[in-house]
Amino acid sequence: MSMWAKQKGFTIVELLIVIVVIAILAAITIVAYTGIQQRARNAQTLVAVNAYMKAFAQYAALHSAYPSTGGANYSCLGENNPDDFCWRRTGTPPSADAMDENPTLNAELRTVMGTLPDTNPTLVGGRNGIMFTNHGSSGVTLDGVQHRYFIMYILEGTGTQCTAGQPLSGNWATFTSAVPASGITNTLSGGSECWVALPNPA
Repeated sequence: MSMWAKQKGFTIVELLIVIVVIAILAAITIVAYTGIQQRARNAQTLVAVNAYMKAFAQYAALHSAYPSTGGANYSCLGENNPDDFCWRRTGTPPSADAMDENPTLNAELRTVMGTLPDTNPTLVGGRNGIMFTNHGSSGVTLDGVQHRYFIMYILEGTGTQCTAGQPLSGNWATFTSAVPASGITNTLSGGSECWVALPNPA
């Protein structure tokens, strides 16, 4: 055979097909990995929320009241929130309606739970973290009962449902007696804002 015999190689079309296939596989892998990360962070959030709910119940059983917030109606839970802010933590500095970590509340919770669980700092629809809220003496009517205290938290992922609840428009007018006190889901861009009513302390 002549040394000058033509050797067969890949055509441009074949190379392009291979590149496209590799790109598709890479995209699928990235999407799958992102979903795994989101589910892991959501699982961590739910573990933290359950721990905080138990801590509030234990504190109320001991003191017939929930921990003091020092007069704040909204307080970030945990101590790992970026710049000590959570919830609507947008812009630099954070927007005026961002919530602060509450050293008074955290110190009270630490008496019944020791170490405070970390919260997810990832912003979803301009919100992040876990928050305790006190809606004053009037509260919010759920299941025909006035509830003053809630834990609010964020889950990542479009269409993600809270552990319990119904989708809401986010308008406070929709918080009616038809809504179950077990939980509320407010759909966000890229995730869900979840509300869980805490029992009124005895």
